[in-house]
Amino acid sequence: MKFYIPFAMFAVVFFGSHCNSDRAERARPFLEDTYHQAQVLYDSSANLFKALELFKYVGTNDSSACFWKSYLFMANIYLRWGLADSAMKTLERAEKRFSSWPDFYPKDYILENLHAFRTEIPTGTSADIEKAEKKSFYDLYGFIECDSPPEPIGGYAALLSNVKYPEDALQQQVTDTVIVKTLISWRGEVCKTEILKGGKLESLRKAARQAIHRTKWRPAKLRRYPATVWVIVPVRFNQIADSKKRLNR
Repeated sequence: MKFYIPFAMFAVVFFGSHCNSDRAERARPFLEDTYHQAQVLYDSSANLFKALELFKYVGTNDSSACFWKSYLFMANIYLRWGLADSAMKTLERAEKRFSSWPDFYPKDYILENLHAFRTEIPTGTSADIEKAEKKSFYDLYGFIECDSPPEPIGGYAALLSNVKYPEDALQQQVTDTVIVKTLISWRGEVCKTEILKGGKLESLRKAARQAIHRTKWRPAKLRRYPATVWVIVPVRFNQIADSKKRLNR
């Protein structure tokens, strides 16, 4: 009995660590691809918000420290947004994480670089940081050239099918075209809408926003990868008869 217990413990430790190693090796190609996608988005500045999410995923799931530079990229993104405090905390978490690991090569090199980068971050007042954090990340996106822009799944007809004519506009026989600046995320979600033109009635502006939110979107593509971009969406209110039918359903 005394012989089997230590052997069993050795078997559990050995085979458990071997399984963890196998899982890490199987996950590595996926992490490499994700890391590459994040770098493309970072280098082109096309979608820093998604790049940050991807770098976070890689850094969290990297059990071999092969992608330790993910933390440097995250810190750089925060600095671009003026969030020095967030950049500092990111690097502090990375140092704490790698410090707790057993000695490995190049642990010292990684820790030295993380520490050096962290000490170069300019410190700002809490008021400046609070002001920067209140800025919406989505306001940082502009109109960029992409391989294919966002579009409604099913075409513009799908968007029109989601338009519900307001009752007051029907009664007044009001026709209009509302131009809506819309931010479509890399997931195909409507993140934000702004009325640029049109909307003689408040109900028309509200209906235009609602139609865009009801519509399912295909995200933009930049270098084969989905990206978050703004797009101009015209919502037409000029088919009174058809709208009455929809209103009475």
